[in-house]
Amino acid sequence: DAYLAYYNHRRPHMALGGLAPLEFLAKMQAESVPQSQMY
Repeated sequence: DAYLAYYNHRRPHMALGGLAPLEFLAKMQAESVPQSQMY
């Protein structure tokens, strides 16, 4: 259902700092340290 897809994946969520889940995921991936750089 298109509404559920929007509601769950594209609308801003207060728990994610006002970001949509897909935006939050992209932000976390960009900020994360690659495992090859971890000790």
